[in-house]
Amino acid sequence: MVIFFISSINLSIVQLNLDITKIRDRTQFIKETKNIVLGHFDKPATIVDSSGHILVWYLPQVLTKQQQDQLVTNTKPLIPKLTKSLQPGKKQSWHNNPKLFVTTLEGQELAPGVETFTVGWYQQGHAVSFYNIIYLFQLKITAIVRPWLGNTRSISSFLNLILSFTHPDLYLAALKSLTQFQMLPATAQYAQIWPIVFHGISVISNQITPEHIDYNGSWAWYDQLLTIGNYSQAIFTLKDLKLSLDYKPGTVIHFCGNLLTHEVGSWDHGDHICYAYLVKKSIFDGLHIKSPGWSYLKEVKKAVMESDIKYYK
Repeated sequence: MVIFFISSINLSIVQLNLDITKIRDRTQFIKETKNIVLGHFDKPATIVDSSGHILVWYLPQVLTKQQQDQLVTNTKPLIPKLTKSLQPGKKQSWHNNPKLFVTTLEGQELAPGVETFTVGWYQQGHAVSFYNIIYLFQLKITAIVRPWLGNTRSISSFLNLILSFTHPDLYLAALKSLTQFQMLPATAQYAQIWPIVFHGISVISNQITPEHIDYNGSWAWYDQLLTIGNYSQAIFTLKDLKLSLDYKPGTVIHFCGNLLTHEVGSWDHGDHICYAYLVKKSIFDGLHIKSPGWSYLKEVKKAVMESDIKYYK
């Protein structure tokens, strides 16, 4: 069980001298974190505020070499689909800016590219519509994508378990949204092959990620990053905390991506593949699911002691 696995790791707890629930906006957050300098981490750690709200879980190389190799193998058939995002004429943002993709490092085998796959995505300013979900599934679930979802179910189950430990309330809310999609006649056939409780998966091949904040939901919710490939060294940076993290293959990071400015620079050699997992507020709102709050250190410890977390398998 992941509870036993993670609780057995020598996990450092780093406490910030601020209460995140008393911060009104980004301007105040930047002011409050101005003098925070956390430095560089290469060992497992979690970062909490003064009241125990958890902002970051850092789990370096938590995936086994076998898990990593299997995921790389299962990702390779997707690469032609990922490269289409860089074709001329595509609407550009930093997500698919060709200048941010690396192709000249020694040992690279995989072409650059990015694609996002979703269990249901509502565009900003648009009414909630199950027809929109169906359209997106039909658009994304191709002959290539369907086997990939099936082949990554094992690693997805492992990641579900990690989230159920790091943020139980977010996990349960996301699981409820997926369960509802699986029960609705209009979406069941698509949602039943979706392997993870997160609403979206971005698969990113050989890209430098500039500093940014996500705007998918709440400050309290986690993005999940997983990194694989044949490179040796990269750095993940959380600018607001003056924190850099070793970002070696097999690392998983849960962090408040709607709050913390984050970026990934270049790496030493070879291919660098990132799986980025997100939840969307519009999904919870559209399905009338109460939005989860913060992950709280005291509650996580209680869950470990009681081992009462339910899992999606």
